[in-house]
Amino acid sequence: MNLLFITWNYPPTPGGVVGELTRHLAGAGHSVQVLVPWRRWQKRSEHMEGVDVRRVFVPRRPARFMVPLFMARILLFLLFRRFDAVHMLYNANCFLLPLAGRLLFKNRGMKYILHQITFSVAPEPGKREAENAKVLSESKYFDAVITSNRHMVEKYYPRDLLGKVFTVPIGVNTEHFTPAPSAEGAALRRELFGEAGTVFVYQGAFAGRRLDALLRAFSILLEKRPDSGLLLMGSGSEAPKLRELARSLGIGPRARFTGMLPYDDVPGYLRMADIGVSYIPMTGYYDVQTPLKTMEFLASGLPVIATATKANADLVRDGYNGLLINDDEASLAEAMVRLADDGLRGELARNARGSAMGRDWKGIVGKELLPAYRKILQ
Repeated sequence: MNLLFITWNYPPTPGGVVGELTRHLAGAGHSVQVLVPWRRWQKRSEHMEGVDVRRVFVPRRPARFMVPLFMARILLFLLFRRFDAVHMLYNANCFLLPLAGRLLFKNRGMKYILHQITFSVAPEPGKREAENAKVLSESKYFDAVITSNRHMVEKYYPRDLLGKVFTVPIGVNTEHFTPAPSAEGAALRRELFGEAGTVFVYQGAFAGRRLDALLRAFSILLEKRPDSGLLLMGSGSEAPKLRELARSLGIGPRARFTGMLPYDDVPGYLRMADIGVSYIPMTGYYDVQTPLKTMEFLASGLPVIATATKANADLVRDGYNGLLINDDEASLAEAMVRLADDGLRGELARNARGSAMGRDWKGIVGKELLPAYRKILQ
């Protein structure tokens, strides 16, 4: 296949969807090009892991013209090239590309695919509904839509769109995230927590995640297991309040905040921990969002305490590779106390890595994405 990916930055965030899909498609022998806006510190073109990356100049001011101008540059690029499919990550007003493309390239048989990784998690209901309505409205202009799990399809897509919606799960890089112990990890653990009994780790966004419940649950655990540790990896507008809460609860020395870490450093921090905490509020809009952190914990060989959202329940089997809980601090504290006991924790850890292997990106490309492409291109 000859494929063109449209996104806003490449290389993308390490471990992100576009980077993983494109490199594995190229590795499977397909021709893959990526078209992105150019930034002045980047090369205009380069070859990265089998992927041809082209960057085009797009004025960034005024901001409201940026998307239409980028669409125009894409159309100009397509004028002299032929692709089987154009695979585009959603951005507001992206419908302009298939709308204009069909007028200009009527007889080329090129398919336009929209990739909707997630839906709005804006806390204001009105804003959230408006953003999701716009996504669905623009989806109608594309030949096919790819989304991340069946729960999103059931929750958001109306019946008239279902025939062109395909599910391609988010994966995990199982070569990057491994359970291999290291001397560096052991040294880091001693540096942060001394001779800690059990170390729990949370990774991800702080804003809107109600992580005060996690800190309060951890303070309950410390009453019974004072040698425990909690590592919080990530950032967000609520970080200062969470640090202050940890101090006020008297758990500051045992709850350590790392800030946002480089992607290459994350596996080392996960390997020094014993248990992953995938704490996600059980709201309607978080319920169906696939949590990358859960897969990275499992791939690292960590049993996971996970709130029982629909998406988490796809990954965590209660009593097999983790525990599924409600999102209140009492349920979380109870699960943390249970897994502080090495017996149950060891049993769950033995199943963790294997349960993540089915979500390896290479397998997802081969078993999910390529079959979807074939149906779309028929």
